[in-house]
Amino acid sequence: MKVSVWPALAVVALAWPSRALGPLDGVPLNGRAEALLLGLVVPALLWIHSKALMRPALRVTVVGLVLLKASALALTPQGLCARFSTTAPFIGETHTIPIVEPDGWLRSWDIRADWGAQTPQCTAIVDRAYASGREFPAWFVNLLDSIRPGRTDLSMTLRGVMRVPDAGTFTLAASSDMRISGMVGSVHVDSTAGPITAALQAGQHSIALQASLVGSDWRLEPLWNGTDAWSSASFTRSEPGSIDSAAGAIAAATTLAVLALIVMWACSAALEWRASTPVLVWAALASAAMMTAAGLEAVYRVAPLVLVAAIAVPVPASHRNLKTAFLLIGVPWLAFFAARALPDVGRFTSYTHDDWLAYQVAAYRIYMGGYWLEGGNLAFDYQPLYRWICGAVHVVFGDSSAGETLLDAALLLSGALLTFSIVKMTAGFRWAIAAGAAVLVTYAVGTTWYFVGRGLSEIASAGFGFMAAFLLLRGRLGRIRSVVLAGACCGLMFYTRLNFLIAGLSLAALLLPMRVSTSIADVVRYTTRFRLRSAVVYAGVVAGSVCLFMTRTWWYTGRFSALYGTSLKNNDIGLRFDTVADPEVWQRIRHSLATLVFVNEPPHLDLRAAVVIAGAIVIVLAGLQVPVMRRLPMAITLAALGAVASGFFVHTHNYPGRMSIPLIPFACAAAAIGVQRLAAPGAFAANCAWHNPAMRK
Repeated sequence: MKVSVWPALAVVALAWPSRALGPLDGVPLNGRAEALLLGLVVPALLWIHSKALMRPALRVTVVGLVLLKASALALTPQGLCARFSTTAPFIGETHTIPIVEPDGWLRSWDIRADWGAQTPQCTAIVDRAYASGREFPAWFVNLLDSIRPGRTDLSMTLRGVMRVPDAGTFTLAASSDMRISGMVGSVHVDSTAGPITAALQAGQHSIALQASLVGSDWRLEPLWNGTDAWSSASFTRSEPGSIDSAAGAIAAATTLAVLALIVMWACSAALEWRASTPVLVWAALASAAMMTAAGLEAVYRVAPLVLVAAIAVPVPASHRNLKTAFLLIGVPWLAFFAARALPDVGRFTSYTHDDWLAYQVAAYRIYMGGYWLEGGNLAFDYQPLYRWICGAVHVVFGDSSAGETLLDAALLLSGALLTFSIVKMTAGFRWAIAAGAAVLVTYAVGTTWYFVGRGLSEIASAGFGFMAAFLLLRGRLGRIRSVVLAGACCGLMFYTRLNFLIAGLSLAALLLPMRVSTSIADVVRYTTRFRLRSAVVYAGVVAGSVCLFMTRTWWYTGRFSALYGTSLKNNDIGLRFDTVADPEVWQRIRHSLATLVFVNEPPHLDLRAAVVIAGAIVIVLAGLQVPVMRRLPMAITLAALGAVASGFFVHTHNYPGRMSIPLIPFACAAAAIGVQRLAAPGAFAANCAWHNPAMRK
């Protein structure tokens, strides 16, 4: 078996939903421990130390986990089958996206339920107690509230079998917005008169309950002899067999196998940095500090400023690389957002009725309705790809939006690590750490903070751009495969946010060697060093991606266009050949460009965007051929200019800071390199030479 198979096998083994319920039983990741370990720690380990899976102990553990998940397939699925519905037909439209449920079924983001069935037996799986309405598998209330406000016609059926070891009393407390009736074993129950109670003998008892739900004060906390029934009894969706007595042992063994795999993996990764103990100590202490600060409303916004102190951590020359940068600034950053996201794990989010909800509704139509190519709209007034992305995140994390917070945090971190990589090539490791930290601080304290976990397309699109940039940096070495993959990432960047296409194309500048400065003489001297073949391949792959998008538009609308039906009609600057002299057009362009650079709407000076503004000044001075500043690498200059070029065509307004997300890493890189150049020996003499006409000759 090839080594490359093991990471994929490990992911499948960890994520595959087990029929035996446990704290680490796979997707959906609706428990805090599994959301943190499987949703964050494992992806981080895959990136920084996937080679650990070459070790025999880890491979044996992965195989053992696969066998445990396979053996669980013989079990009756644990949990109770819930089916939510409303008055049929449930038909409406949210943000031009149709919702059609002829029979009124309301489906939750639970991959274990009957998603594709026309008449589902389960629209969600109940696998724990719910102490509040937000904990219910009821993401669909976002649809209900947007189409039928009031929640007056929502019902739930709950079916399954409870097995208890001894005789006792089953209790289910009533809540003000729920009326529950039905059968528990042979006992008829009704919450109208108060809490539900049923005296039961040892053995198996069927559960068949119906509930009408109004408002939001919901609770479902079954008790057995006064303790949580989920820990003292077992629940299955149908009649259990004799083999189901082993479910507890399989669940415990699965939990131990997952923990063993992650612990061994993490220890193996730590051993890689045993010569850099200060790095590991810093990562642990900074993470603890930032996780603590994440819960303190008075200081959480400025907590990422701690990352700047990473420049003081001693790092051996052999470990001054990207993965060490991840430990120094990335691990504390992710820990911070993990702490922010954990309260939302296992709880659905009520979305405001704006773009945020539009993507979610489209994702529901794609994944629940099967409209995989149509995607919710014939033409995309809302940006295309993010609806598929947020649906995939819900598949992993269930109804919770915690996954979107973790994804956004990781993608913003990729921008900081890109800045680190670029600056390290030109200014050294310490300056690179400072620049990467500056990116994260700018994202955190500035207006872009609002978008983390918000469920909008800009961060995801920029993330694809950052991936393309990393691949192009490898493509400078002549690796055409990396260039092709970069072109594919740029295509995904375009699909996710259409007006980022120019920014994506401008990333081809990263094929230039970093020693090529913005100096005109340098550009002329090194023109032949530019890998034209790689640039053509990159542009060709991007063009192919755009053509695929246009073909899909033609299929549904009859228009072979990349812009037909998009939101450009609302945001068009109006720059055309016949309007190039129009002052109003240039006023809108000025406003858009200023909004991008100042990371504010309306544009104004803001200390929180100081590094971005400083970077923009360095880029302008480099373009004007000012000595010292013109030593800025041409690749950074062109990539940054490309990141703001959309401002000439698309009016940037509303949601302050969203269009600046791709610009910030390059602006921070320019600022760091500019300051480093000024601080370097000889910089003052170079400036004097510029002002001395005799020396200028």
